[in-house]
Amino acid sequence: MDQPEIKYSTTVYYSNKLAQLLLFIFPLWIALVMFILRTVVSDGTVQYLVIIFAFALPFFFKKPLRNYYTRNILCTFSPSAIQILETNSAGKQTNYTEILFSEIASYTCTFSPNNVTCIRIFTKNNKIVKLPIYDNMTMQQAIQNRSFFSIFYFFICLYNSNAEKFGTDNIAYRTTFIATKSGSILASVLALISVILSFILLRSNAMQLIVVLPTIIGIYGIALAFRVSNIRYRTKIFPSIVPINPVED
Repeated sequence: MDQPEIKYSTTVYYSNKLAQLLLFIFPLWIALVMFILRTVVSDGTVQYLVIIFAFALPFFFKKPLRNYYTRNILCTFSPSAIQILETNSAGKQTNYTEILFSEIASYTCTFSPNNVTCIRIFTKNNKIVKLPIYDNMTMQQAIQNRSFFSIFYFFICLYNSNAEKFGTDNIAYRTTFIATKSGSILASVLALISVILSFILLRSNAMQLIVVLPTIIGIYGIALAFRVSNIRYRTKIFPSIVPINPVED
């Protein structure tokens, strides 16, 4: 019996677009705060209040920004392709993508600490399709339950099982950069730079260190969490995943 089409509704969270915006805004915000601390405010108590305000203000914009960069998607899986219809909060279509399994060369999968499953699909004509799926599931939940990842993985396995019969290549799993030796070296270099920068700031102005150090620690902590999660997926979980038939769920 042929595998029927499977429809699955979820959301995508374009955190990379939000990150690009923050990479532009955040340094300007930090520079503005440091300028105020050095030239406008001299009282120590007021300086600490400015720092608290500077770190608290972004949290008020967290939810609106997240909603702005989130889209609803309706995915249709079949043995030959994935069709993804994207709509905004008003229900208006914003994008449509069709990916043929026969055009996929490889894929990667990362599980973020905030329950976003990011799947990158690399096609044979060197295009990359990024799908930051927000199923609000942990790595273990996404693997064991009905989710975008479990359905996607099922159809990948289905395609690969028929690859020899159809005379096509298997779709390979590609290790993410952050879980490689090069990723480890980069993380170590960033940690070393962070320590050096902290000492420089401490010698020049302790108040600047209070502003910058939490940011450094936060960025490095997120990167480390990504690395640990994805090494665990690559070495322990991925080899033992059993595809779940979404029709039987």
